Amino acid sequence: MPAVPTPSTTLDALGLFALLGFVVVHASLAVGWRGFAVYVATSYIVALAFEATSIAVGFPFGYYVHHTEGPRLFDVPVVVPLGYVVYGWLAWSLAGLITRAGSQAGSRAHRVVTPVVAAFILAGWDFGYDAIGSTVRDLYTYRDPSGFMGVPLSNFLGWLLTGWAVFQLFALVADRFTPPTAAGAVAATARREYRLWPCAIWALIPVQYLTDFASAPDTTVERGGHTFAVADVYEASATAAILTMLVTAVIAGSHAWPQPGADEPAEKASQQPP
Repeated sequence: MPAVPTPSTTLDALGLFALLGFVVVHASLAVGWRGFAVYVATSYIVALAFEATSIAVGFPFGYYVHHTEGPRLFDVPVVVPLGYVVYGWLAWSLAGLITRAGSQAGSRAHRVVTPVVAAFILAGWDFGYDAIGSTVRDLYTYRDPSGFMGVPLSNFLGWLLTGWAVFQLFALVADRFTPPTAAGAVAATARREYRLWPCAIWALIPVQYLTDFASAPDTTVERGGHTFAVADVYEASATAAILTMLVTAVIAGSHAWPQPGADEPAEKASQQPP
């Protein structure tokens, strides 16, 4: 999305639904439609529950209020948990690439480690975005702004907990779902491009923050008695994203190439003419 002086919720929604379309295709090829439905239900329900309890009692993210317009459930805009669905699947894909290189891939330990890695990857996305969302874009307001550009530590710990709960629940049943067996689907998932796309998307988000920083207006925003320069908010978000999201995308991308004796034969077979 091009940077605009006053980012609109319309642009946010378009970007989210564009990524949702990608996730629908990518996830359905990985775990089939039944598996994707289970993932969506798990991530949406868990995210909605934690968002609602945080608004009501301050756990786990801290007290805050959403300003996003549209229908709500338990005072949570229905579009908000979709963010967990979309960015959660990208984080899960990257975590799978990183942990599959270990000696415990496919074991019970692997099913425990991958959700933890994915939770930190997902929280890394929020680490870069939340400063923008809570100030410049005014999507939500914390009752007690503090910490990182007004975002309290409890918020990031809440993202770690929510992400881990989603990924661990899904990991317990993910093995029950098999990818589509159609020749086209098998060929698509065997290609390294299938594994690289989530890495590329993850790496491009910090670039967006840098673009926003380069074109940021010379204005300020106030939250809880703290005044922040808009350019400083974008710079802080870009710095956080580069040191979390970009390095994660590079590490995961380095594992996207076929492993000798494992993925390489399948990929070569998929390139053979029918």
